[in-house]
Amino acid sequence: MADPREPSTSIQATDRESIGGRAFDGADFRRMLAAAGSSIRTELPPNTKVKSPQPCNVKLAGAAVSKSLSIDMIRFVTIFDTSLTEIGQRGVEMDLFTTDLNYWAVIVATAIGMIVGSLWYSPLLFAEPWLRLIGKTMETLREEGHGTVLPMVVAVIGAFVTSYVLALAINASSDSPGLVDGIVVGAVLWAGLVGLQNLMGFLFSGRPIRLWILDSGNQLVTFVLMGLVIGLWR
Repeated sequence: MADPREPSTSIQATDRESIGGRAFDGADFRRMLAAAGSSIRTELPPNTKVKSPQPCNVKLAGAAVSKSLSIDMIRFVTIFDTSLTEIGQRGVEMDLFTTDLNYWAVIVATAIGMIVGSLWYSPLLFAEPWLRLIGKTMETLREEGHGTVLPMVVAVIGAFVTSYVLALAINASSDSPGLVDGIVVGAVLWAGLVGLQNLMGFLFSGRPIRLWILDSGNQLVTFVLMGLVIGLWR
């Protein structure tokens, strides 16, 4: 008959069932920790005086600690596995090529992004202060090739990708997103992914903060108007 004081290092069925009965799970950690705990030994010098009337059973204590740690490990693996499962389920629901998006709204938002950028840096609005802050003129930009086809193609692709990502985020923000959701998501994505990131780049490169304000203003207006269109046009 087994000594009841000795902790069992066998793996209970409930432990394996709690993590789905997979081939590699927290039970493996339990076996490893239990084996390490059961191998603990303490050798005292011959003349060592033990103050406690009953010497500590190090083997028993080590095995008990290992059992406690293994149970905690199983709980951690269970929680982690559940979290990954939930994330995976949400990931499946948020399909990158979902048919729930209004692609006409995405296209219109792309056009709005291009229009905002063209007006923002035109002589009607902020072309003069922008050129002054970057230390160039329109003639210099033309000579450097900034008015060629390639920058325009990149701008269109960038506006479309931004509009599409905004549409995905707005679509996932609520069961029935609307105008307010579009504006809020647009502003939050600008702040988290564009505004502050660009500010750090400006600060480390020593570029004028006024230039960051001007460029970020264009991006903020673009994100908000794109979100407005996508959120409103469901």
